[in-house]
Amino acid sequence: MRKNINLFVFILVLLCSINSVYGLETINIQQGEHRELVFEINNSYGEELRYSVYSVGWYPWIFFSYSQILVKSGESKNISVFLQPNLGIDEGEYYIKLIAKSRKDEIEKYLKIIIRDLKKPEIKEFVCDGKNLGLVVESEETFGLFMDIYKGSRLIKRIEENISIGENSFTFPLDSEYGDYMAEASFLKGNLVVERINKSYLIQYIEGVEQESKIVESRSDWNYYLVSGSRIVFDNRGMITESKKYSVLVDKSLDSFFKATNYKEKLVEGNSYKYVWEFVLLPNQKYIISYSYNYSLFLIVCLAIAFFVILFGLSLRREVKVKKFLMKRINKLEEGKEVGVCIEVINKTKHELSNVLIEDYVQPIFKLNREFSGIRPDKIMKVGAKNKLVWKVSRLEPKETRVFSYKITPRIGLIETYSFSIAKVRYKIKDLVKMVFSNQIII
Repeated sequence: MRKNINLFVFILVLLCSINSVYGLETINIQQGEHRELVFEINNSYGEELRYSVYSVGWYPWIFFSYSQILVKSGESKNISVFLQPNLGIDEGEYYIKLIAKSRKDEIEKYLKIIIRDLKKPEIKEFVCDGKNLGLVVESEETFGLFMDIYKGSRLIKRIEENISIGENSFTFPLDSEYGDYMAEASFLKGNLVVERINKSYLIQYIEGVEQESKIVESRSDWNYYLVSGSRIVFDNRGMITESKKYSVLVDKSLDSFFKATNYKEKLVEGNSYKYVWEFVLLPNQKYIISYSYNYSLFLIVCLAIAFFVILFGLSLRREVKVKKFLMKRINKLEEGKEVGVCIEVINKTKHELSNVLIEDYVQPIFKLNREFSGIRPDKIMKVGAKNKLVWKVSRLEPKETRVFSYKITPRIGLIETYSFSIAKVRYKIKDLVKMVFSNQIII
């Protein structure tokens, strides 16, 4: 009798496993790509049900068109699921479980998402001979190329080209007017900038005559028990502006102890790293390069790791985690260039949260885009000169994650540091009302 029961259980488990495999939807997507798919919710009960929709685990690149939806008896509704893996998401296979949960049932959808790495273009050569700018690029993908030429801080020319698969070679003629210039090459996949490099160069006012360098170099070295280093001073004693290039080779085994600042590039040469400085000196101007080998850095790193482990342990003890981040990384605010903001709320407890209220403010410097791709705020109100956004969620399941997003457009551009507002979340757990704040975004 027991053998028959064990055989029956084995066959039942096998059938369930087969059904799970055949119910797995496989999606191939590349970093930086956007994809939309459908999650069908079917209410087979004899009453109207409200479903909470979420994914198991922490996947900030998965968004839902609705986090809660009301489905009538015998009705089916589709929820849009948006996949937006950025360049920071590692390539590989991700097994995702989507859940639509009501007080009567739980509907599940299984995904196998294969994220492919976006291969960045390899810069083989980026040189200037004073008359032409040369660029050689090896690529496994197709990209768009913007070559921007600046004189000082003023953009004087923009050249658009296409990068094809294989080796691409370009020659750009330069402006012959005297002065300091910078060429910036931006590689784009669609609207996403995947790589950006720049090159500074100088056009002298005396054409056709090679000028003897008047830059004088002086060097001082020091060597203590745990720290050694060098200081090099470059002094332009001539009457014209000159450019200079300086490099230092560091063995790979010592690179973790090497410290330097303001270098332009770090290249690989065999078993060494090559640190390269490029700079321009005006007449009577000095430039200082300083670097050191600090073998006490290992102790500092160990202390830092211990500190972050403690912080991480403390963060795990929080009931609700609120993370505020930008959809795309930016270095400064540009007038008229739209910025996407996300607020992620995670219930880290084993208990249900109720009466969840999410609040955030949009400062007067921004214009709010009132078309929302995700969950629309329940309230948008004016508080002084600011816009206040309020989302209301009736409940948050244990381990459930919700993401709320909106888009804003700077009315003016800023080059200095800017701090965004802090989001606030208020919730009820075990008859207690609590409040938690997000991190602050600083660019």
